[in-house]
Parts: sequence; C-alpha cells; structure tokens
Amino acid sequence: MNKILISTLIMVFAFTLTASATVTTPSNRLTVSKSGDGFGSIIGVNSQTTSYATGTVVTLKATASTGSTFYGWSGTCTGTNVTCTVTLDKSKSVTARFDKIKSGDSSNKKDVKSLSNSNKKDVKSLSNSQKKGADTSCAKRALEKRDSRIIPGIEKYAKDRINSLQKRTSAQKNAYEKEGGERVKAIKASNLARNEAQSEINKELRNIFKSANNAFRLEVRACGYVDNIDQD
Repeated sequence: MNKILISTLIMVFAFTLTASATVTTPSNRLTVSKSGDGFGSIIGVNSQTTSYATGTVVTLKATASTGSTFYGWSGTCTGTNVTCTVTLDKSKSVTARFDKIKSGDSSNKKDVKSLSNSNKKDVKSLSNSQKKGADTSCAKRALEKRDSRIIPGIEKYAKDRINSLQKRTSAQKNAYEKEGGERVKAIKASNLARNEAQSEINKELRNIFKSANNAFRLEVRACGYVDNIDQD
C-alpha cells in the first residue's frame, strides 16, 4: 500500500514539474527601424527587436543628430511628435524617419531661423536677383513634407472625433436606462467626458499644425526663400 502511495506521489510531483516547466509568459515583439537620408536615434529600446510581456507600455523618443531633422513616425506610431507611446497588446513595428537638413546658397544660411512675432509682418519673397541662388525643387519638397505631416494628423483627428462621439452615444444609451436624477447625472457626465476628450483632440491637432508649419518655415528658408505662404 505504501509503495503504491509513494509511486502515486512521485508521478504527481513529476507531472507538476513538467507542467511548471512548460508555462511561459505571453510576450510580444516591438521592432523599431529608421528611414530617410538623415541620422538620429530612437530612445526607449535597447535593440532593434525587443520582446515584452503582453500589455507592457513602451515610450519611444526620436532624437535627430546634428544636421538632420526628425520627419515623423510610421507604422504603429504616426505623426511628428518626437515621443510615441506603444502598448504591446500584440507584436508591433515602428519606423522613425530622419532627413538631412538641406541648405541653400551660403548667403542665405544666416536666415535659417524661425520667424519671430516682431518680423512676421515684414515677411515677403526674395527679389528676382536674390532668387538666383534659391532652390525651387527644395522648396517644393518642403511643401510636400509639410502636407505629409499635416494630412495624417487631420485623418487621425477625424477618427478620434468619431470615436469620441461614439463613446458619448454609448454612455448616453446606458444613462437612459437609469431613472430620475441618476439619469440626469449620467448624461451630464457623458457630455463632460466627451468635451474633455474633444479638447485634447483639438489640442493635438493644433500641435501637429504648429510643428509642421514651423518645420516648413525652417526648411523653405534653407532652400533660399523667405516664407510668405499663409499657414492654417
């Protein structure tokens, strides 16, 4: 009887060890890469591909090297903000693009700076004689880059706004299932939550426009032009 009991215990113990050895923590991979003709680094990861436990939140930061500029994110991250937060609910990939800063004629290099509030009223195009050293193709690329930064931001704004409205509608449906004062409170809470979310969405879009337009002004001046194009 004792031999049978001992044998049973040994089998149970061995099964437990085997089961424990095969248990693994779910993990997802975050793959980062760089593109463009410039140089820079992605802070927040130690290697090109890193495994994380499911649900881990990773903050990435794009830092351009001297002579280069951060163009924007693609993949899981989008937009032109230098920081991006990634939640590893599945394996994801992110690409940061860095471009070289294109300089125009050496006589115009001293003008590569943001326009101050005091001189915005004096902004005008260069004269025809000055334009001889300007790079038209460079200026056109600057315009395309500006729009490539703004358009994804507008698309994201539209999606975020739709999601905000859908969340409010869902909350209001739940509110109408309540009665009396509880229903009124729930409706007010849903409206407040939607307004707060909309405020953050609007703020993010303004920042995208500001960042894209500031970068455009720097780039177009480096091409040999003074910016006189209205910005939205």
